[in-house]
Amino acid sequence: MEQRGSNLFLVGGAVRDLLLGSPLVDVDLVVEEDVIAVANDLGKRLRAKVVRHPRFGTAVVRGRGFRLDLARARTEYYTRP
Repeated sequence: MEQRGSNLFLVGGAVRDLLLGSPLVDVDLVVEEDVIAVANDLGKRLRAKVVRHPRFGTAVVRGRGFRLDLARARTEYYTRP
């Protein structure tokens, strides 16, 4: 998202799949800004459907043969599991 000045981080199983040379279908991304705005931008660029979950700060971008799950970077601390 160079034009937006955003940082996108590939996380989760997609990292493993890339390392193993497996096809990427379900991709998890972490962004450092407004998730909904980034998802809307990606949806337009990729001509894909965007499902927004503003309450949770997440969104899904779905297109032909792919799914992008986006979440905002955050710090969480749990005293126990």
